[in-house]
Amino acid sequence: MTQSTYIQTLVSKLQPLHRAHKTMYGQKFGFFVSDITSELGSLDKASKAIMALSLENLLMAEFVVFKRNEDAHTLYRLVGHEAPSAH
Repeated sequence: MTQSTYIQTLVSKLQPLHRAHKTMYGQKFGFFVSDITSELGSLDKASKAIMALSLENLLMAEFVVFKRNEDAHTLYRLVGHEAPSAH
């Protein structure tokens, strides 16, 4: 599999993982490492996917907090994949 094909495969597998998440600072849209791990089958594959997509500037990350005094979590989103708008 070429690098380009690998990236395209990752994008197609990760696009459906985007979900809305309620945080202390409003609703955020994306997925977590645990979601990627479940989709790809291992933490090793998830880590490699995050690195590959990041190197291609196809992945955005932000820290989110769900409740006061709770740890921050990293929420990922594919570049160009925005939250669906409510009409």
